[in-house]
Amino acid sequence: MNVTFRPRLDRGADGLNPIYCRITVKSKRVNFSTNLVSKWDKVKKKAVGKNATVVNQELARIKADLTEIWRDMDRSGTAYTSKMIYAAYTKTAKAPVSWLDTFDSFGFLVELKIKSKELKDTSFVEWGKHRAHLVHFLEFLKRKDCYLDEIERSWYQIAKSYFLTRKNQKGEQLKWNYVRRIMGYLHRTVKWGFDEGNLDRDPWSGLTMAKRKPTLEDFMYLTHAEVQKLVAYQPVNNSMKKTKDIALFMMYSGLSYKDYYELSDELVKESDGDWLIGERGKTGTAFFVPVWKFPVLGELIAKYDRDFKKLPRLSNGRYNVYIKALLAEAEIGDKSGVFTTHDCRRTFAMMCWEHYGLDDKKVAEMLGHKNTQVTHEHYLMLTLGRVRNGLSGI
Repeated sequence: MNVTFRPRLDRGADGLNPIYCRITVKSKRVNFSTNLVSKWDKVKKKAVGKNATVVNQELARIKADLTEIWRDMDRSGTAYTSKMIYAAYTKTAKAPVSWLDTFDSFGFLVELKIKSKELKDTSFVEWGKHRAHLVHFLEFLKRKDCYLDEIERSWYQIAKSYFLTRKNQKGEQLKWNYVRRIMGYLHRTVKWGFDEGNLDRDPWSGLTMAKRKPTLEDFMYLTHAEVQKLVAYQPVNNSMKKTKDIALFMMYSGLSYKDYYELSDELVKESDGDWLIGERGKTGTAFFVPVWKFPVLGELIAKYDRDFKKLPRLSNGRYNVYIKALLAEAEIGDKSGVFTTHDCRRTFAMMCWEHYGLDDKKVAEMLGHKNTQVTHEHYLMLTLGRVRNGLSGI
């Protein structure tokens, strides 16, 4: 930071110059009036004349105050600008607020909404993950934090490119739609700062990442033939036996792992047979699964005495490891290295759509989706088998 004093070129009738202060930080300047007037020596860069002593003492005090503010900001480890130093000096504007502080205040809002049941408990977990993403991005920019009014429009593209090259804990590159969620969350916190009056404008206004539909490379599921191969396989290890039952239950019910894990008394007997009926933990949307339509599911329920509390449970992380090992043992090897918990739910959707010939609306209802858009974008992929199934009725 550099502080200098300069006279205004136009003099008053008494021949005195109004004196201005200039704060410069990284070539960015802020000029403001000191409300002092005096004759000015351009060589010595100080006031001269009758009132010179008083004026120079006051200018020294202004410089000392600005320097103290700058040192406090510099010691805090956060970035600063000439505008922020001036705002802190005059105290006429709101004190600058950092991005991480804004993120934390947004997290407090999330907590309040969770307590009022407006949001699910998982919302706070999601907030924590995105805060970690922000910290990593700031480290990429070689910063511990930054003030909101430092955020530039170009940072959106920089952040997007940064996250698209990042890898998760498994060493896999982050997918487009996940990065889209990260960018949406970061933008939401920037907008939150604007709504709270800590920003004059939203620097990322109008910037979004378009949705990208999954490609064949992204889309992972087991075909009906591969599921039947898994049904026929008899593992020896007890952990693999549990993993097989969990996998088949989810592949024939379409439940997410969380919904499976919390399953209790959702089995309803109707005239046409058993139905699995409940609400999705993530959205609260109802789901309906005709157990009588899937004999494997009925056999699993009977195996555990129709008591869902007896179903095997593994932690999601442990199950993700075991399912890969199970598929490798069953020699479904081309998918064993990348298959995850959620791919069981996608397998259910694809079996219903491709093998059983159910339409997208029925699949969406069984999955507990509010509309078919999510079903099409994340769970259904047009395949030759589906086309053949559709042509069979012609």
